[in-house]
Amino acid sequence: MAVLGKKVIRPGGARATETLFRMAGLGAGHAVLDIGCGVGTTAIQLASRFGCRVTGVDLDSLMIEYARRNIHRAGLEDTITLRQGDIQALPFADAAFDVVTIEAVTMFTPHQQRSVQEAVRVCQPGGRIFDHEFVWVRQPPRDLRHVFDNLVCPGMSFETQREWRELYREAGQEQIRTVAVPFDLLTFRGMLRDEGVGGTLAFIARSMSRWSYLKKMLWLSHRILKVSPYLGSVVIVSSKPP
Repeated sequence: MAVLGKKVIRPGGARATETLFRMAGLGAGHAVLDIGCGVGTTAIQLASRFGCRVTGVDLDSLMIEYARRNIHRAGLEDTITLRQGDIQALPFADAAFDVVTIEAVTMFTPHQQRSVQEAVRVCQPGGRIFDHEFVWVRQPPRDLRHVFDNLVCPGMSFETQREWRELYREAGQEQIRTVAVPFDLLTFRGMLRDEGVGGTLAFIARSMSRWSYLKKMLWLSHRILKVSPYLGSVVIVSSKPP
C-alpha cells in the first residue's frame, strides 16, 4: 500500500492518530520517537503541527527511503531524524525521549513484552507512550481468523483492550488507558478521510496501473473487508513512573 502511495496505513486511520495527538499534550521542543514511522506521515505532522523534534525509526529500509522523500518535500529535514531499527532492540540511550508513539507495530513482533519494555526504556521518567494497534471487538469465525492471522497479516498477534493494558502494566507503566477507535483501513469512507479525494483517486489509479498491483489489492481488500466487522483499533496511553 505504501508503494502505491497510501500515506495512512493504520488500523484506525487518521482518526486514531488524531485521538493520540489530542491526548499527548505535545508542544514545541518535545523530543518524540515515532516507532514504525513508515512513510513519515505521523512524524511530519508531529514536527509541522506541534513543533516537536522527531526521530522516526522503521525496520524497513524502503520505508525509510519513502519517509526521507516525504520529509524533504515538507522541508523538515532539520527537525526530523530517521534511523533504521527494530522496536525489540532500539538503537537509542535510556530515557532519550519525552514521548514515544507506536502505530501498528507491537502486534507484529514475536516478543511483544520485549517491544513494550524497549519503548519504556527509551522514554524518560514521567514521559508517556502512545500505542495504536488492532483489537478484536468480537471473535471471528475460525476460518476468517485463520485467513487473517496466517495469510493477510502473518505473524500478527493481538486480542482485546484488556490484554493490551495488561501488557503495559507488566512493563511497569502507570495511568494506563485505552480508547477504542473504529476500524477504518481500506474502507472507502476511511480512504477518503485519510487520503482525501485526490489521494484516493491517485491510489486507485496506481493500483490499476499493473495487473500484479490490482491482483494483490483485490486479494487483500476482499479478505480485510470480510473480517472488518470483527476488527477494531485501540490507542493505549501509559505513563512511565517518575
